[in-house]
Amino acid sequence: MPLSTPGLEALSVLFAGFLVWLSALIQHFSNILERGARYVMSDRSVAPAVQGFFGRATRTLSNNIESALMYAPAVLVLILLERTNALTALAAMAYIGARGVFSIAY
Repeated sequence: MPLSTPGLEALSVLFAGFLVWLSALIQHFSNILERGARYVMSDRSVAPAVQGFFGRATRTLSNNIESALMYAPAVLVLILLERTNALTALAAMAYIGARGVFSIAY
């Protein structure tokens, strides 16, 4: 596949969405493990302490949401306007790599 097709750019947008979903899943299960299913099923009127692994998972989720909301619209516009090229493909690969490493490292 040549680098000028919108494949990598579209894949990077899907990856951004997948990271948000995965981050939310990890944050949710860490909340269950730390506080129990009873807390998760409650009205949660008392906010949980944002510390430890749950805190890091919460911050990772927030950061992935912010990143996806800034990145995806711009890339989707490039795809719709058919303005993708080798540079946008390189940027998409950099985004995928950087966000993947961030999410694992954080």
